[in-house]
Amino acid sequence: MDVCDNMVPARARNSVWAITLFRDKRKSSQQNVLKKIVLGNDEIDENTNNYYKRQHPDKGFLSLLCSSKWTKLFLEKGFCGLIFGLIFSTTVAYHLWLTSWFHGQVLNALVLENNSIIFNFWRDPPVQPFISIYIFNYTNHEEAMNGIEKPRVEEVGPYTFSERMERVNIKFHSNGTISYQEKRTYTFVRELSVGDLQDRVITPNIPLITAADFSRGSMLTRAGLRMLAASTEARPLHDVTVHDFVWGLNDSFANKAAEAALLLQKPVPSAFGILSTRNGISQDVITIYSGTLGFDNFGIINRYNGRDRMDTWQSDCNSLVAGDGSLYPPYTLQSKKPIYIYTKEFCRRIPLIFEKNAEWTPALRYKNPSNVFSSPESNPDNSCFCIDSQCAPEGLQNTKPCSYGAPVYISFPHFLLADEKLHSDVLGLKPDPKIHSTHIDIHENLGFPIGGVTRVQMNIRVSNPAWFATLRQLDDDIYLPICWLQCGVDKLPTDIYRILFHATYSLRFLEIFLMWSSVLMLLLCMYLIWRRCRLLLSGTVFFSRLYNWLIKIITESVLKISRLKEHTNL
Repeated sequence: MDVCDNMVPARARNSVWAITLFRDKRKSSQQNVLKKIVLGNDEIDENTNNYYKRQHPDKGFLSLLCSSKWTKLFLEKGFCGLIFGLIFSTTVAYHLWLTSWFHGQVLNALVLENNSIIFNFWRDPPVQPFISIYIFNYTNHEEAMNGIEKPRVEEVGPYTFSERMERVNIKFHSNGTISYQEKRTYTFVRELSVGDLQDRVITPNIPLITAADFSRGSMLTRAGLRMLAASTEARPLHDVTVHDFVWGLNDSFANKAAEAALLLQKPVPSAFGILSTRNGISQDVITIYSGTLGFDNFGIINRYNGRDRMDTWQSDCNSLVAGDGSLYPPYTLQSKKPIYIYTKEFCRRIPLIFEKNAEWTPALRYKNPSNVFSSPESNPDNSCFCIDSQCAPEGLQNTKPCSYGAPVYISFPHFLLADEKLHSDVLGLKPDPKIHSTHIDIHENLGFPIGGVTRVQMNIRVSNPAWFATLRQLDDDIYLPICWLQCGVDKLPTDIYRILFHATYSLRFLEIFLMWSSVLMLLLCMYLIWRRCRLLLSGTVFFSRLYNWLIKIITESVLKISRLKEHTNL
C-alpha cells in the first residue's frame, strides 16, 4: 500500500496540526491505528518506524528530516519567524537576566561626549550650591590681647553666597580623558543671611600672624616686621567688615606686607579673603576620565596641572586617585567601597565612607570618617601630613603648603572630635555632630551627587615669638578658629528631578518589563514550534525524548533564574 496515496492531502498540507491517517479496508483497524498515534506510546513508535523502513528500506531516520514535509515546514514564513523569535528572545533573556548589559547601556548615556545631554549638564551645571560662612567673632579681644583672659568667641552667621560654577577651556583627549578649568562666581544672598556685608566682626589678623611665622629665621625680616606692625598699628585680633573678611583685606599692613613678600620672592594671594582665591577662572587645569573607554575610572582625576601625583607630602598622601566632586565611578559605588574627593585648598584627597542608603531615593550616603583629621597616633595614615617632624594635634591638619605659607589648619566645625586642649584654649565653642558633620548623597546608578552638605573649619596657629611684642600676650602654640563653611544644595532644579525620576523609576520599570517579556516570548515561541513539529515526529522515539529534554531544560532554567534573583536580592 502506497503511503502517499493514502494520505489526506487537504489536512496534511494546509492544517498546522496535520494528522496522518492511514486508510484501511477494515474500519476497526483504522481506528486502532489512529488511537495509538494519538497516544504516542513506545509500541506504536516502534511499529511506525518499522513500517517506514519497510516502505523505504534504503532510507534511515535522517531522511525524515529531509522529507518534503520538513522542507515545506521550514520554508513557511511563520515557522521561520518562530525560529528567529526563539533565538532573539533567548539572547535578550540571557543578557537581561544573567548579565549587566542593560545597566551598561544606561551608563553609556553618561559618557562625557561633546554636546551630549550629560556633557551639557556637567559643563554648565544647573545646580547652584550655597556657601554659608559662619564667622567666629572674638568678644573679649582687649582682655585676650592683654593676657587677662582666654580668647572667647561667638559664632556669627550665616552669611550666604550662591555659587555658579562652569567648566571652561574644555579639551578632549584620545586616551579617554577630558581636561578643563573651573570658573566660579559668587552672589551674596541677603535673605539667607543674618546681616549684610557691612557688619563688623573681630577676627584673627591672618596677614600679621602669617608674616610673624615667615620672619622666624631672619633678623632682617624680624626688624622689618616690627617696624611695619608699629607704623600701621596692626594687632593680632582686628576689627573688619564681613565684606573685607570674605573678599580680602584692604588695610595698610596687608598691602605693605604683600609688597614685601613679593620683594622676597614669596608667593602671596591676590587678596587675603576667604573666597577671594576661588572667585573667577582657576589657573589649575584638571584632567579626568570621561568614560569613553570604560567606567572603572569614570570621573577620576588623571592629571592635575599635568602631573599624576602631588609633590607636597610624603608617600601615598600625594595620590591624586580621587574625583573632583562632580562624578564618581558607578561600579565603585555599587561595591560601597570608600571614595575620595580631591580638594585644592587642603592639598589632599578627602576620604568618604559609606554610611547608609538614603531614604527618599536610591542614593548612597557617604560621610567623612571620624579619624580623617586625627593625629598619627590615632591614624597612622596621616603621618605623611607632618611637616618637619611636627604633627598637628588630634582633630587638625596642617595646610600650610597650600595656603601660601600661612599657618592655617583645618578641622571639623567647633573642633568637633578634636583634642580637648583646643576647647580649653578658646572659650565659647559648642561642637555638635548633628550640625557640624559632613555627608553626601550620591545616586547609586548615575554616580553624581544629588544632595548633602560639606562642613569644614579654618584655624590659624599662633606661635608666640619672644622677639615680637605684638603677639607676646597670646598663649604660645594656640590655634585660633577663624570661621567654618558649609556648602550644600537647597533644592534641585526641575530638570534634574525629571532626570532622576526617569533614571530611577522609568528605566527600572522598562528593565523589568523587558526581562519578563523576553521570558514569555521565549516560552511562547518554544510552544508554537513544538506544536508545529509535533505531528511530524509524533510517531518516533525521538519526539518523546526531545519533548522530555525540552521540558527538563525549561524547568532547570526557571529554577536557576529564580535562585539567581534570590541571591542578588540577598
